[in-house]
Amino acid sequence: MRTPLMLRQAYSVRQAPNGLVGSRGLAWVSQTASNMVIGYDLSTGIPVDKVRYPTVQQPNLLAFDQASGTLYVVSGSGAGVQVIEHAAGIP
Repeated sequence: MRTPLMLRQAYSVRQAPNGLVGSRGLAWVSQTASNMVIGYDLSTGIPVDKVRYPTVQQPNLLAFDQASGTLYVVSGSGAGVQVIEHAAGIP
Protein backbone atom coordinates (compact mmCIF):
# COMPACT_ATOMS: atom_id res chain seq x y z
CA MET A 1 0.00 0.00 0.00
CA ARG A 2 1.35 3.39 -0.96
CA THR A 3 1.25 6.31 1.41
CA PRO A 4 0.05 9.50 -0.30
CA LEU A 5 2.47 12.39 -0.44
CA MET A 6 1.17 15.25 1.69
CA LEU A 7 2.38 18.82 1.70
CA ARG A 8 2.11 20.30 5.17
CA GLN A 9 2.49 23.98 5.78
CA ALA A 10 2.18 26.27 8.73
CA TYR A 11 1.61 29.98 8.26
CA SER A 12 0.75 32.58 10.84
CA VAL A 13 -2.59 34.27 10.13
CA ARG A 14 -3.60 37.08 12.45
CA GLN A 15 -7.02 38.37 13.46
CA ALA A 16 -8.62 35.07 14.56
CA PRO A 17 -8.60 32.84 11.45
CA ASN A 18 -11.68 30.63 11.28
CA GLY A 19 -13.17 29.53 7.95
CA LEU A 20 -11.11 27.82 5.24
CA VAL A 21 -11.96 26.80 1.69
CA GLY A 22 -9.90 26.14 -1.42
CA SER A 23 -10.39 27.24 -5.01
CA ARG A 24 -8.34 26.50 -8.12
CA GLY A 25 -5.75 29.17 -7.44
CA LEU A 26 -6.27 30.33 -3.87
CA ALA A 27 -6.77 29.16 -0.31
CA TRP A 28 -9.41 31.37 1.35
CA VAL A 29 -9.23 32.15 5.07
CA SER A 30 -11.80 34.16 7.01
CA GLN A 31 -10.76 36.34 9.94
CA THR A 32 -13.47 36.82 12.54
CA ALA A 33 -11.70 39.57 14.50
CA SER A 34 -11.34 41.85 11.47
CA ASN A 35 -14.35 40.67 9.42
CA MET A 36 -12.18 39.97 6.38
CA VAL A 37 -11.62 37.10 4.00
CA ILE A 38 -8.21 36.70 2.38
CA GLY A 39 -7.22 34.68 -0.68
CA TYR A 40 -3.72 33.20 -0.43
CA ASP A 41 -1.74 31.90 -3.40
CA LEU A 42 0.09 28.73 -2.32
CA SER A 43 1.71 27.92 -5.69
CA THR A 44 5.25 28.77 -4.57
CA GLY A 45 4.97 26.86 -1.30
CA ILE A 46 4.94 30.14 0.62
CA PRO A 47 1.49 31.71 1.14
CA VAL A 48 1.14 35.07 -0.64
CA ASP A 49 -1.76 37.39 0.22
CA LYS A 50 -3.41 38.03 -3.18
CA VAL A 51 -6.88 39.43 -2.49
CA ARG A 52 -8.89 40.72 0.50
CA TYR A 53 -12.58 41.43 0.97
CA PRO A 54 -14.42 42.98 3.91
CA THR A 55 -17.16 40.62 5.07
CA VAL A 56 -20.29 40.23 7.09
CA GLN A 57 -19.85 40.24 10.86
CA GLN A 58 -18.06 37.16 12.23
CA PRO A 59 -17.33 35.26 8.98
CA ASN A 60 -17.31 31.69 10.28
CA LEU A 61 -18.02 29.55 7.22
CA LEU A 62 -16.80 29.74 3.63
CA ALA A 63 -17.86 27.95 0.45
CA PHE A 64 -16.54 28.39 -3.09
CA ASP A 65 -18.32 27.60 -6.36
CA GLN A 66 -15.62 26.75 -8.93
CA ALA A 67 -17.97 27.04 -11.91
CA SER A 68 -18.91 30.66 -11.24
CA GLY A 69 -15.92 31.78 -9.16
CA THR A 70 -18.29 32.82 -6.39
CA LEU A 71 -17.22 32.89 -2.75
CA TYR A 72 -19.92 32.54 -0.09
CA VAL A 73 -19.25 33.90 3.40
CA VAL A 74 -21.61 32.88 6.22
CA SER A 75 -21.90 34.96 9.38
CA GLY A 76 -21.73 33.19 12.72
CA SER A 77 -23.62 36.02 14.41
CA GLY A 78 -26.74 35.92 12.25
CA ALA A 79 -25.70 38.78 9.96
CA GLY A 80 -26.48 36.73 6.85
CA VAL A 81 -24.64 35.31 3.87
CA GLN A 82 -22.35 37.44 1.73
CA VAL A 83 -21.96 36.54 -1.95
CA ILE A 84 -18.71 37.65 -3.61
CA GLU A 85 -18.94 37.04 -7.36
CA HIS A 86 -15.71 36.54 -9.34
CA ALA A 87 -13.85 36.50 -6.01
CA ALA A 88 -10.50 35.54 -7.49
CA GLY A 89 -10.80 38.21 -10.18
CA ILE A 90 -11.81 35.76 -12.91
CA PRO A 91 -14.97 36.81 -14.80
